[in-house]
Amino acid sequence: METELTNTATVLGNYNSVPTEISTTALVVTMLSGLTVTKSADKPVWSEGNLTYTIEINNATTESYTSPVITDILNPTLITLVKGSIKVDSTPLEESNYTFEDSTGKLTITLPDITSQSKKTVTFEVSKK
Repeated sequence: METELTNTATVLGNYNSVPTEISTTALVVTMLSGLTVTKSADKPVWSEGNLTYTIEINNATTESYTSPVITDILNPTLITLVKGSIKVDSTPLEESNYTFEDSTGKLTITLPDITSQSKKTVTFEVSKK
């Protein structure tokens, strides 16, 4: 469910000894309920092997969440993405649907639409550098 929050700010003061009121334009923020994202790791303490991250996007709204794109910045000095490890709902993701910049750690994943009352679960592995 979407709700619009509209807010303005007004300042009253003196300018050249004349009482003066100035106001902002209306700021409109869309408030969502029912659309959430969580991220977790499979190990709270990582000593060996790969680490698996899970990102879950849950759409409990009445509308589809269209054209979702995940951007995740992985620490490029400590870890790197394990090539071919990205999965969406347990299905390997084609390389054309994501990019990874090793120098910056920026991972970008393009997902299919998430229909009403459904979720997408993305998993990927990282390894230590």
